Amino acid sequence: MSDNEYPPFLGPCEVCCRISRTYLQLAGHLRRKDPAHQALKARWHAWREVYRATLRCRKCGDLFEIRDKGRKDCKRCPRCETLSQTLSRRQYEALTFDKSPDPRRMNKDAGSRTRWAPGYNPEITWVPEGELYNQVVVAIAQGRGYVAISVECGIPERVVREIATHALGVNGCAEWLQNLKVGTMHANREKARKGSGLEQEFENQLQGIGVFPCSRNDWITLEVAGQKVRREADLKVEVGGGRKIVVLCDGVAFHGPGCLYGDPEEKIAEDRDTALAFYGVGYSVVRYSGDEIRNGEAIAHFQKTLSRLTAHKKVYRNWCPAEERTE
Repeated sequence: MSDNEYPPFLGPCEVCCRISRTYLQLAGHLRRKDPAHQALKARWHAWREVYRATLRCRKCGDLFEIRDKGRKDCKRCPRCETLSQTLSRRQYEALTFDKSPDPRRMNKDAGSRTRWAPGYNPEITWVPEGELYNQVVVAIAQGRGYVAISVECGIPERVVREIATHALGVNGCAEWLQNLKVGTMHANREKARKGSGLEQEFENQLQGIGVFPCSRNDWITLEVAGQKVRREADLKVEVGGGRKIVVLCDGVAFHGPGCLYGDPEEKIAEDRDTALAFYGVGYSVVRYSGDEIRNGEAIAHFQKTLSRLTAHKKVYRNWCPAEERTE
């Protein structure tokens, strides 16, 4: 892909000349905080606000661009539209054109054609020891994964693997990919062991008031919605007489009405069912949001909860929906 084939704003950065081959790569590049890059970012966002679509004329087969969303179902290019208004119907229908093959790519998911800018689905070519080749090789040597390299270099993962195979050999590339997989597994295991960080923060707060959890990140089989499932008790605190309080710590990105991952209503229902399942098998349950843990509301509530518990009482508290009772 030569520089003059890049869509707007892609290619060499006008500030630092670093090449961005995709808009995803450009977005990452424009995170720089210096005034020149921020000014370029503002211009890019203004350009993105303009509606653009490329259509193909059903009469002559030419591609034409529209910027009015109301014309998205237009069937004729401006030239053919003018011809249809100036010629008689018979003359217009008699016109024929040598239509070239549709150059637009097939959007397989939608089953329709769209003209993607090269930055969204670029035809990337590389040569051994070329700039792109060396950039990928250096990233591999630095221990980056192929997905991260794909985003950083603005190239499909397929191209990353092609270059890795050429640079490392077939066996070397397979070993590199296997090492990445093993590293990911270890990282996920360590993340699961340590939790999201909220558990550690709340545990530190508990220790500050002289309370020491008896376990952390325990997976327990419960009956939820009529099925046996495993659910995690973030922290468990003994309160005497063999009784325990299960503390559930919820980051707001994954739980509650403003969660970013998954459907909020489904997450709220699932969290509530999990809390009630713990409660149903004999635990006291308190569920706190990440915001409550960080601003001190959670530890204050927990201290009051301890004072209310007796030998024959249980406490249930859920933050979304807001539910609380002592039985």
